[in-house]
Amino acid sequence: MTVSTRAVGLATLPAASRRFFLTFAGSVYGGDKNERGGYRILLARLHDPARGVQVVYRCKFRNLRMISPALCAEGDERWRAAARASISYDDLLNSTFCLVPGGYHPGSGRLAEVLSAGCIPVLVGDDYVLPFNAVLDWSSLAFTVCATCVDDILPGLRAMPPDEVEAMRRNVVRAYRLYFTNQTARWRGIISTLSRRVRCLAAE
Repeated sequence: MTVSTRAVGLATLPAASRRFFLTFAGSVYGGDKNERGGYRILLARLHDPARGVQVVYRCKFRNLRMISPALCAEGDERWRAAARASISYDDLLNSTFCLVPGGYHPGSGRLAEVLSAGCIPVLVGDDYVLPFNAVLDWSSLAFTVCATCVDDILPGLRAMPPDEVEAMRRNVVRAYRLYFTNQTARWRGIISTLSRRVRCLAAE
């Protein structure tokens, strides 16, 4: 995955100095919140620009536009509003926290982009599969939220002490540099994960 130079340049920016508090930009799809990725629709209600929360989305498929025309029209208007305000995708990575919902698969390519920018991931989904979880303590650098717990996200994040938030951001930057920066780093993660699993099997 190609990560923009501008996004990577955000990595050293402290959490307290970021432009936004929580962001998401991407597609929503499906009309059933219970289908895989359908809960992305629920993220739309977190949008609160006055408090630093930008949830910008588009309805990906025609069936959703037929089922939920008002919701899709609202999404279109948010994209236009972001464009009018000259807010790009990279700008939205200048955030303390970034929503990373699962999609049709139990993971998201968005995760590497978010990590590259030093944005703390908020992983939304019930069956998220995290990379290198044998060697990375994801609880120290990301939040995992169940698909039906969207309304709990903002109260939980706002209750965090600033020093804990900054510590998590530093863990994000460290993890990205160690295991995600380039192909060599990713191979390091794969080999470390396999080695850890072999040791665990040998110890049984």
